[in-house]
Amino acid sequence: MMQPLFDKVLVQKLDEDTQKLGAFYVPDSGKSTYVKGKVLAIGTGRVDHGAVIPLTVKVDDIVLYPQVRAVEVTDENITDKDVKLHMVSENDIIARF
Repeated sequence: MMQPLFDKVLVQKLDEDTQKLGAFYVPDSGKSTYVKGKVLAIGTGRVDHGAVIPLTVKVDDIVLYPQVRAVEVTDENITDKDVKLHMVSENDIIARF
């Protein structure tokens, strides 16, 4: 599995089959803007003045993040073509469920 660096988070995009994501109501116009996903791997943490600050999200968390801030990546170990992987910075994650 791909290992993110520093404050990066590897997320598997989940299907957008509902209009309500936890406590957030996502209107039709926002469905393409925000993405719900499952955290698969996390980096070691954010570096601030030489100190490593651990990430607050953990593997298996369900998170909400803006699609425009996500980078689509591929992993050779995942053969299912329907699985969409995104790499995002923890700062871009706006909610955890």
